[in-house]
Amino acid sequence: MTDDGTSPQPAARRFRVATIAGTTIDVRISFVVLAGVFVLLELDRQVPLKLALLWIPVLFVSVLIHELAHAGTIAAFGFGTSRIELGGWGGETFNRRRAAPWQEMLISLAGPASSLALAYLVIWILPSLQQAKTNTLLLAFMAMMAFANQKWGLLNLVPILPLDGGQIVLHGLRHVVRPALAFTFATWLSLVLSAVLGAAAAFLYQQWILAFIALSLVMQNWAQWKEFKKWIAGREAAHAGEGDPSG
Repeated sequence: MTDDGTSPQPAARRFRVATIAGTTIDVRISFVVLAGVFVLLELDRQVPLKLALLWIPVLFVSVLIHELAHAGTIAAFGFGTSRIELGGWGGETFNRRRAAPWQEMLISLAGPASSLALAYLVIWILPSLQQAKTNTLLLAFMAMMAFANQKWGLLNLVPILPLDGGQIVLHGLRHVVRPALAFTFATWLSLVLSAVLGAAAAFLYQQWILAFIALSLVMQNWAQWKEFKKWIAGREAAHAGEGDPSG
């Protein structure tokens, strides 16, 4: 995911791990928790510890490549370096920019495109590694990379804010309607789709993690909608005050 502002997370809750071509990479404590949850879920399925622990580098590399694709596209458009943060919901790329809608669409598309490209590259080379009798731990790592990046790339293409698919819809609408109307449509589309996704995940497939993700997306979009309504009300009040000759 990308953002054109600054991170709301306090600096004390994240630590810097690298800087690549001026783009800083920070890890939040919530990302460590996320990795731990994946490991515990694997252990609950009776997966050996050494295989369960592979989720830590798989998640780190996968999310980082996804966010670097966003940052690289931002830089290619001339908007300078970014700040990448890996957190409990994946990653975010922060950059102060004033990009055109078509540029924002390409910036958003770059993340899932890189994830899917990596997944299918790994799928393509896996048979060769298996024939070469490569180390079983490396084979397991590669298989998990293919699985994680394919699912992560496809999930991010779902047209729900703040996922990349939702950002693509939002900025695509900005080409044809006013920004406020584009945001309204994209937010309500996100609310409906995330509610449907959550209900299907819970009641049809018993996929509780996906249901939880969908519920969190409903809550995020509803909070965003309430903030947007407050902003609209404040702007209308300001305009009414300017038009009042007694003010």
